[in-house]
Amino acid sequence: MEEMKWGECYAQHQSSVNPARTGLGLFIICGIFVSYLPQFTKIVRLKSSRGISAEFLLIGCAGGGASLSNIVLLQSTVWTPFVCFENTLGLTQIFIQAGCFWIFVFLFIAYFPHHDCMDDESEIVEDTTTQQQQQQLSDAVEITESTTPSGAAYIRALKMINLSILILLAFAFISAVTLYSLSQAWLVFVASVFGVLSALSSLVLFLPQIFETVKLKSAGALSIPTLVMQVPGNFLFALSISLAPGANFTSYAPLLISGVLQFVLLALCLHYNKTTVVQGREEEREALLD
Repeated sequence: MEEMKWGECYAQHQSSVNPARTGLGLFIICGIFVSYLPQFTKIVRLKSSRGISAEFLLIGCAGGGASLSNIVLLQSTVWTPFVCFENTLGLTQIFIQAGCFWIFVFLFIAYFPHHDCMDDESEIVEDTTTQQQQQQLSDAVEITESTTPSGAAYIRALKMINLSILILLAFAFISAVTLYSLSQAWLVFVASVFGVLSALSSLVLFLPQIFETVKLKSAGALSIPTLVMQVPGNFLFALSISLAPGANFTSYAPLLISGVLQFVLLALCLHYNKTTVVQGREEEREALLD
């Protein structure tokens, strides 16, 4: 497969320099990293990832892997690594996005809320009689055991993360075989399949998280500042990817879909946050009147 040489890349840039695209790409790269900082900070500050859906992380990892494979295959004929920075902006952006998301996944597991891992069978009996106190103590011990990393919810979360790792490895293997072994027509076909998979994952990416947020009626460990930055950032990101050499609609469609669904999630978080503040003020006012 023919690659772009340094002289060809330099000549192309001499005849057609696009500082606006380069500037937009650099801005988005910085924005992706900065937008995740409030999320990382909140999880570490709370020492809990409560309210974050493991299914959301699984779909996000799979979709991110598909997007990365898509752009790598589509751009493989127009860039050589470390030679043409401008032509690798699209790949760099998706790579940074995937890296930040994996830090998010790591923090989710590292600060998993073990107090939420209680099995349904491990409930404390009501303290209604003296004879039930011993049984209550026994059940409390069972609850303590269920809050360790061996809790059912923690095991389920680990299975989701392990599954996402297997999916990423499979995508990497398929991409490598396609990139170095098969024809250009097949390369474009496989890249389009990855793009469609990424688009499909974007259709459902935020649904588990939306359901989790509605169930808790709280943003939990989700960072509202991160969502505020990422919602418009998704649309800028899509614009930047659309300008990348070799990219097509399947490369940036997932970002457009994600932007819409993430806006819904942001609206829910803002609603529940406002509701919590109003309820707190009402309780404070009632306490002063008593």
